[in-house]
Amino acid sequence: MLIYSNAINAFIRNVHSHALKILYSECRLEIKGKKVLFKGYLYPLSIVVFNNPNQLGYFDYKYFQIGINQILFERVDQNLLLKVLRHELAHFMTYLNYGEGVTAHGEEFKCICEKFNWPKEISKASLDLKNLIPTNNGKDLKVRKQIKKLFELAKSSNLHEAQEATRKANELLAKYNLENALEFSEEENVYVKDVLIYKKNNKKLHAIYEILTYFNVSPFFSKGQGECKLGVLGDLLSVESADYIANFLDHEFERLWKINKKNNSNLKGSVMKNSFFTGLSFGFCEKLKAQKYQYQIHGYNLVQIDKRLEQMRRIAFPRLGHTSSSAQVNNQSRNLGIESGRNLNIRHGLNMNQTLFLPGEKN
Repeated sequence: MLIYSNAINAFIRNVHSHALKILYSECRLEIKGKKVLFKGYLYPLSIVVFNNPNQLGYFDYKYFQIGINQILFERVDQNLLLKVLRHELAHFMTYLNYGEGVTAHGEEFKCICEKFNWPKEISKASLDLKNLIPTNNGKDLKVRKQIKKLFELAKSSNLHEAQEATRKANELLAKYNLENALEFSEEENVYVKDVLIYKKNNKKLHAIYEILTYFNVSPFFSKGQGECKLGVLGDLLSVESADYIANFLDHEFERLWKINKKNNSNLKGSVMKNSFFTGLSFGFCEKLKAQKYQYQIHGYNLVQIDKRLEQMRRIAFPRLGHTSSSAQVNNQSRNLGIESGRNLNIRHGLNMNQTLFLPGEKN
């Protein structure tokens, strides 16, 4: 999961500057603005900060992206940071020289490190992270535990007990989101996560995009070499919930399509399927919109939450725009999708890391 804040953005700019200096002075590459010139081609290089207890850094060739663990931002160790940065730049240079079909830390990678006279510790760049992992925010951890306990109660065979537990869990997270909205700080962390990845953009991704806008996150698309990602940004709990919701919907859309296709023999082809997915999203969003209105009349200031999301968007992606999609629509298939969407319910994820908030849901 990626993390942004004003302080982290300043850190990213500093790391990016170090990366370009290393590529220029040690790798002897020409720098053009913020891009690297290699064999007549200009390559971008982006830096991001992420949280993961198992790795200090990574290089993603599809996006020319180097990830630096949040630990190296929170616990300033310039020597360690530069070691990790050189290690990931070695992956970057390995990709430029040999392409994608090489072993991650194979002979080609070691050859690159030797070429630039980087010590063996750069090619290894391993470290026990246990003592470096940042501590959890106490408030977040408390809410997480309370919500998990309530969702465990929601499994009860006692219908009344299950409904009451779900209602309390939803209200608790709604209150948490509202309090954070009222307490928003420019230094607050913004969390970003890719929730679905496909080879190319499609109507199902757009349909799920529209649904996710009702779950206290801001969805967005990003494209790399041979893939399209649907991602979300927001606070940690909402992003984790949206991740579960997106993956649930991804499978549920296909299941509902197969059911309707079996019951209606004339539902064939991509136009029919895309129309069904569009209708599914429209029908489910109708229900979510009504539930959101119920929250407003019960005193939850959702406008304030939306304002907070807008502030988060400006911090993480200042140039993030809005998406739209248009395609041929079959009304019969779309109407069947709308009917299925109105009856769609998302089942709760009870994993410790998947605390799901459905606005105003009644089981």
